[in-house]
Amino acid sequence: MSVFEHFMPTHLHFGRGQTNQLGEICAPIGYKALLVTYSSPISELLQRTTDILHQSGIETAVFDRVPENPLTTTVEEGVAFLQNENCD
Repeated sequence: MSVFEHFMPTHLHFGRGQTNQLGEICAPIGYKALLVTYSSPISELLQRTTDILHQSGIETAVFDRVPENPLTTTVEEGVAFLQNENCD
């Protein structure tokens, strides 16, 4: 077994109105956001999210091909999508 160290800091924003803060939160991180969702027509929340990010000058790419109980092949497809879209 390989020896490795993993560090993955997480900062969660939870609660009413937090979606409205997305532009301010994401702007220092990058210029193009990857949004990952399940297969369905665009939801109101996804549309609001993309609108808020666009208003803050952040482009978006939506990967909406995640089925229930996704397989590693879905992850691989998502990584290829991320790289093709040049997301931050």
